Amino acid sequence: MATNESVQRILDSIEIITRVPIEKLIENRDWGTLNFEGARRDLETIFSLCAHLAALPLDILPDEVAETFFHHLTAANGPVDRVKQFNLDSGNPAGTRDEIVAQLKDQAKKVLTVTQSWIPFLAYQQGDVQRNIKELTAAADRANAIVNDALTFAETKKIEINGIISAARDASASAGVAVFTFDFETQATEMEADAKTWLLVTASLAGVTLLVAVGSFFLPIGKDATNAQIFQFITSKIVPLVVLLTATLWCGRIFRALKHQAATSRHRGNALKTFQAFVKATSDEATRNAVLLETTRSIFAIAPSGYLEGSAPPPEANSKIFEIFKGSAAT
Repeated sequence: MATNESVQRILDSIEIITRVPIEKLIENRDWGTLNFEGARRDLETIFSLCAHLAALPLDILPDEVAETFFHHLTAANGPVDRVKQFNLDSGNPAGTRDEIVAQLKDQAKKVLTVTQSWIPFLAYQQGDVQRNIKELTAAADRANAIVNDALTFAETKKIEINGIISAARDASASAGVAVFTFDFETQATEMEADAKTWLLVTASLAGVTLLVAVGSFFLPIGKDATNAQIFQFITSKIVPLVVLLTATLWCGRIFRALKHQAATSRHRGNALKTFQAFVKATSDEATRNAVLLETTRSIFAIAPSGYLEGSAPPPEANSKIFEIFKGSAAT
């Protein structure tokens, strides 16, 4: 086995070789455009082998092998040291550079040839292989545990997110329904108030019409009146009555239209309230869709209110609306 002295000499040679970093060996601002870029790969080979040897148990090497390592490392230090000492004072710096590069290539090859078969053996004897295998196995187990925890966490969060989405959807739907219910009820209240106003107007016009009719009935006409005077007298009675009667009927129609709209809006608001009650009472999606379709039918397929003739919508329009909402509920 290698003696402590042999091992120490190898380590000293490694320290001398790797004392200056590769980048500083390759380039130096004092060299101008010259550099040792062509020797980068060989320098990296030498430095890498030195790093491996410095970390391995060299004392288990046969003594003659340790001496061979020391010999080749000392030889490799020669061109490395020439790089450290390189300057432009020589007569042919480019030629000197090329010569050093060739020497580095040769020494890198020799050091690799001598050490490449021993480094795996030393690493195995050091226990790095077994330790790395154990570490990799432990890392794989930890990774599997992390993945399983992540999957469990993801599934849990997925359930929570789906619940949040469902709750948000229900909340938004309830909020939307509440808004429309309020709008319909507000509109119905406003139209009820307008209808009362127009009812008063209609009643007032009817009263005025009745007073004019009664008053004109008692207006006498002269016995000696001519036909033209009689026609003028009758016309002066009929025209105001016709105007007042027409205005009364027109105001009455406005009153009926407003009452119809108020009844329609009130009906829609009540339908939406019923929809909210049924939705809150069940969590079944099919039931909700059925309630939605029936609510849509109740809102858009309005039965006649009785205030207007022909107030029901055409059957074709209702069927189109139902098909649209049926498709929306299915998706």
